[in-house]
Amino acid sequence: MGSAGVESFTVDGSYRITVGLPYGAPGPAGYRPLYVLDGDVYFGSALELVRASHRLKDVLVVGVGYPRERRFVRRILGAGPVQRPPWLADVPLHVVAREKRRVFDFTSPVTSRELGRNGLDKLLDVDSDAVGGVEAFSDALESCIRSAVDRRFPVDYRVGTLFGHSFAGLAALHILFTRPHSWRTFLISSPSIWWSGRAVLHHERMLRKSAAKVRVCLTVGRLEGAQVESQGYSVQLRRSIARARMYDNSLELARRLRRYPNVELAWEAFGGVAHDSAPWSALSRGVPFAFRATSPK
Repeated sequence: MGSAGVESFTVDGSYRITVGLPYGAPGPAGYRPLYVLDGDVYFGSALELVRASHRLKDVLVVGVGYPRERRFVRRILGAGPVQRPPWLADVPLHVVAREKRRVFDFTSPVTSRELGRNGLDKLLDVDSDAVGGVEAFSDALESCIRSAVDRRFPVDYRVGTLFGHSFAGLAALHILFTRPHSWRTFLISSPSIWWSGRAVLHHERMLRKSAAKVRVCLTVGRLEGAQVESQGYSVQLRRSIARARMYDNSLELARRLRRYPNVELAWEAFGGVAHDSAPWSALSRGVPFAFRATSPK
């Protein structure tokens, strides 16, 4: 039987991996993995959901986050005084570093002009050199991060699941389109499809032409965007976020995915749920979907 403990380790000095061991033993091919992007925030919730179900005793929860050590923080933020964006004014420096690194890891390239036009340069406190690393992150996830986990635990990726919310949802969507063979199930919560003029959708045809059979749980809050008025943003930025069309973009994508013969889709819009609370609803909906009678194909 598994020890049901939690282990953490770093990979390449850039990622902090947290693994929740199951209560039960692995299957013949290994544990069924659930990888959680933004693991610093969502790992605990995902682990509690898994451990609350007697059917998921062989599910290994893997949180992909970022180190808190000073060396990592200074590598991301530099050695001088840190200029914080307003929404990170009161958080520890390791959180500021995490937010800056995740924006880089989960986004495609974008021009400085587009960042400025949407007000994102000021909101995120980034320039065009600080975004656009999603392909490198996808490589790291599939190679060195998986390998580091595999060296410690037996894992069966034929029934593997990937979860991401917001920018991490954008990254999960990018991986679905460009590497559909890499995971059996994708739990995509409120993806930032709007980023860089909806550039992620340029890769959608790769999924349509792929022979890989995937399962997708795509979710969004019905109030996505409606909460912006109370956050103290400028009028220009509120308008930019409204133009992001989080709900509409997700709905339009769901309608297309339903037509793909190689995609099993679950779609849900959560009533009364805004962007900041959507990931917990997404996990509650997605985890049962991911591990419902899964079997290697």
